[in-house]
Amino acid sequence: MPQVRKLDPAIEPIEATVVTTIDQNRPPTKTTEVAAQANDAANIMSVIMQVAATPNVDVGNMERLMQMHERHVDRQASAAFSVAMVSAQKRIKPVTRKALNKHTASTYARLEDIDREISPIFTEEGFSLSFGTADSRLPGHLRITCDCMHAGGHTKLYQLDLPIDAAGTGGKTNKTGVQANGSTISYGRRYLTQMIFNVTTTDDDDDGNSGAPAAEVSSPEPEALPPYPSEKFTENFPKWVAMILSGQKTAEHIVVMLGLKASLTEHQKKTILAIIAPSQEGDAS
Repeated sequence: MPQVRKLDPAIEPIEATVVTTIDQNRPPTKTTEVAAQANDAANIMSVIMQVAATPNVDVGNMERLMQMHERHVDRQASAAFSVAMVSAQKRIKPVTRKALNKHTASTYARLEDIDREISPIFTEEGFSLSFGTADSRLPGHLRITCDCMHAGGHTKLYQLDLPIDAAGTGGKTNKTGVQANGSTISYGRRYLTQMIFNVTTTDDDDDGNSGAPAAEVSSPEPEALPPYPSEKFTENFPKWVAMILSGQKTAEHIVVMLGLKASLTEHQKKTILAIIAPSQEGDAS
């Protein structure tokens, strides 16, 4: 049976048209929730129109109805955002690291390589990215911001504080202020894009699915450790980026440190090792 949403005793004759449409006998999914919320929003708007046409309409009731409608629209947009994000992340594959870092003899994925691979996918899912900057509370840092907007109307803000890339490997200033800001923004855009869509990188062109086992693992201890949770990995990744880019830790040190407590997947290891300090990457580019 549909569930009637009670609004106010003064408008009970009209409120009966506002109902949820999720089948109570079927487990709800994000898709069914979006459809139900869209139907509820349309029903509430119909009620608002009926109330507005009533002689001596009560302003308080109208305000409550409008607030309810806005909440439904916001929830509908948020749910549509989540559905599209799941779909986009399922479609996005690991990006091959094609650029060479001469300083560390390693490879990395440039921003343009990542964008070329994933932008056709996330735009088809209704997403667009708008980057900007803001003041950071950390001295010598720049805050890079990204508004991830969805065609359904929901926008989510992501941000990352990075040290301004003004010095080279030896610690000496090697860029003008404009160049340092531009370099920092470029790094921030790349890392934020990877974080938003959970993009990983790989050295191979086989989507990171090499069938060969890791021959260099000689100790059975890592296999006995619990796997590192993907949710926790995504949550802590910005912290590791900041530590590496600020020179507090190296990527290799973080991999070793995490490996003492949990078993990292090859994708997780490569994602961390792909973080290159701005001074090093600047020498390679």
